[in-house]
Amino acid sequence: MNLFRITFFFILAQLFTSSAIAQLLNYNIESEQWFPGVIQLADGKMLTGKVNYNFVVGTLKFENGGEPQTFAPRSVSRFTMQTGKAKRMYYSLPIFDEARGKRVEVFYEVIHTNKRLALLSRHIFEYREKVLTSGGTTSNGMATTGQYLGTISIEKVYEELYFADKKGNIKLYCNAQKDKNRKYYYDFDEDIKNQQNNISKETSRTSAEIDKYKIQDNSTLRYFMTSKYIQVNQYIRDNKLKVNTLDEIVQVMDYYETLF
Repeated sequence: MNLFRITFFFILAQLFTSSAIAQLLNYNIESEQWFPGVIQLADGKMLTGKVNYNFVVGTLKFENGGEPQTFAPRSVSRFTMQTGKAKRMYYSLPIFDEARGKRVEVFYEVIHTNKRLALLSRHIFEYREKVLTSGGTTSNGMATTGQYLGTISIEKVYEELYFADKKGNIKLYCNAQKDKNRKYYYDFDEDIKNQQNNISKETSRTSAEIDKYKIQDNSTLRYFMTSKYIQVNQYIRDNKLKVNTLDEIVQVMDYYETLF
């Protein structure tokens, strides 16, 4: 990856580390929401106006009085959004896409940084359908024997937290489901369908904050903190930390920085 970009990222991101913590995330699916922001394109051009970021489809929109423009991660270096009092910073950085067998650019939000490490966040959208019949239920639209009752589409959103360093290494640490499943009902009795769909839309617009994450790779801390890992591990033990909450992850990152 471009080492100039990752180094520049560490310099700038330290100005915004506290703003992204403890913020609610609007899924930006049912309705578009626009915020004041600045986009730096990959060619260095700066755009100032209103921005709309939809992580479900991974696109960024920009508007400043004319027709909205849409940008994919590969054409953007970074962007910021002013959501209330918080300024949120995102960077376009590469990740290996196993399905496509190559590295692709995706947007990450900067959660916390110090001089050596950064904590990044991205959201994963998962969709499936469940067909209900009098004979049972199946997934992905496959019906079983019995009378067809209706179809439910189920949407889930997961937040993933990554560590990154100045060398351009990015590694998954933990994740968690962001909110309750979002369900939409099709072909059911109209009263049931409308009631359930309205509840789903209203409760899924904004998610509650995650209390605890599920650690996906226990080697991540050792990988990024190799030279000081013995001290870091002892600090975790002494303070009885699980390192599975945002506060504890930041606490360990900041302790690691004091060892230099």
